[in-house]
Amino acid sequence: MWLNLANSRRDTVLWCHTTNKAALKALGVKAGTIAMVKDFDDKNPVFTGDASSSDKIVEFIEYHRTPVALLVKKGDQDALKVVFESEKKTNVFLFTTDKDAGVDAFKTAVQDVRGKMISARFHDSDFAEAFQHFGLDKFIGDASLPKVLIEDRKNGLRYLMEGDVTEKSIKKFLADFKVEKLEPFLKSEPEPESNSGPVKVIVGAVNFL
Repeated sequence: MWLNLANSRRDTVLWCHTTNKAALKALGVKAGTIAMVKDFDDKNPVFTGDASSSDKIVEFIEYHRTPVALLVKKGDQDALKVVFESEKKTNVFLFTTDKDAGVDAFKTAVQDVRGKMISARFHDSDFAEAFQHFGLDKFIGDASLPKVLIEDRKNGLRYLMEGDVTEKSIKKFLADFKVEKLEPFLKSEPEPESNSGPVKVIVGAVNFL
């Protein structure tokens, strides 16, 4: 089962097995243990579930294999691959400043969806193109940062959280997404100051009526 699972998900993580006693001792595990070795967050998590269940092992891997609130920098192809590799997995993003405003609350709040969603963050001073891609370019350099956005890749929808970025508000935002209570966010041009001429300008859903 182990080899079949490794072959089926070889692009996800690097799979290894060993009987080396020194390696087992260094990791603090016994023979037959499934563990991960990484250089972020909880660095050596040990699987404690049913080792005969491939689904449980995959769940363990998905939970631990990516950093919480992964910082995606411009040109970082490895990070971009993590964020966009699955067309079915939902992303939750923190758009913030290089001071990482809101990151502590974000990291704590997204623990509840870890393994089910990819959590990542972008800095406006480094990756303005990411802000533009998601229709948030008006917030670049703005005092209203940070912003939290959910990208539902499966259904091609995005949701922008309103209000202050706190642990409580993010958790509610994620809970509302789960029960489909959110209104989609539409990438749009700003609403015109005057729209009284013979040709009406429609932007997003803000001034449609």
